[in-house]
Amino acid sequence: MQSKYSILALGIAAITLATSASGAPVVAITVAPAALNFGNATVGVSTSATQQVTITNTSSSAVTISALPITGSGAGSFAVSGVTFPIQLAAKDSVSVTIAFTPANAGSETASLGVTATSAGKAVGAGSVSLSGTGVRLMIGLGISSLAYGSVLDDPSSPPTQTFTMTNAGTGNLTVSGISISGGGGEFSATTAPSIPFTLTPNQTVAVEVRFDPAVGGTATGEVSIVSSATNSPSVLSLTGTGIHWVSLNWTASASPEIILYNVYEGTVSGGPYIRLGSLTGTTYEDGESGLAPGSTQYYVVTAVDDTGLESSYSNEASVLIPTP
Repeated sequence: MQSKYSILALGIAAITLATSASGAPVVAITVAPAALNFGNATVGVSTSATQQVTITNTSSSAVTISALPITGSGAGSFAVSGVTFPIQLAAKDSVSVTIAFTPANAGSETASLGVTATSAGKAVGAGSVSLSGTGVRLMIGLGISSLAYGSVLDDPSSPPTQTFTMTNAGTGNLTVSGISISGGGGEFSATTAPSIPFTLTPNQTVAVEVRFDPAVGGTATGEVSIVSSATNSPSVLSLTGTGIHWVSLNWTASASPEIILYNVYEGTVSGGPYIRLGSLTGTTYEDGESGLAPGSTQYYVVTAVDDTGLESSYSNEASVLIPTP
């Protein structure tokens, strides 16, 4: 008989543990996982990092969740999405919600996710979730906004180049996935640049060299576009340059040993008048500085000067039609 009474007492104790003081069922809400660490996320990028938590009603009574408040110093960087309040949870039911981390500033952010719930009109206690993450600022800096090449002879033997640098001005690693040059009719091109894609660590700098090789006369404009994981992508650098036409003159050297230099003259009308462009000791002259207007005809003559300063008469006249453009 003693054994029988002991078993009955144990059974009554178990039932008592499963009920509240008023005899109502005990309601328990669990939240898992207990902590979320979002790692690094880009400052200012909407929903740059998301994770989920599962809220479970472990009791035998229905529960109403009216809010999932986020509190703490970094509360403004975390947000709940994917749910509409109130949330009704039947006994043993669960719901998954998405937590987004969108850091407003660079650095560590922490907060806590809570659950506001009731059952039969009474508040229900629930667990909480610790939230943490680090905001990183991804910013690419170019230092300059444009490259200007000025006037360059069209079809030059040594096209001019200029260099710009790109720097990771942020607080996290960024990836450069593209460097493209557009505009200018193909007259602008990158001669040195890292292989795509590549990563820049904070404060790391790389150089890119751009060439201007005008094939025709006239003003050329273009731009360099840099696509990256930075918040200011694409980063753009403008390009400008002017191709100017030029004329190459060649003549046969004088057989006289007294000749020490030659004068080159140009005119816009056949037979002159002519304007002296320059003096040189050789027999080749390139004219690209005298305002060669597209569509115009230029006329050239050469004279020889001896060691006493005596200048010869004009040579035979040579003419050239400047192309358009």
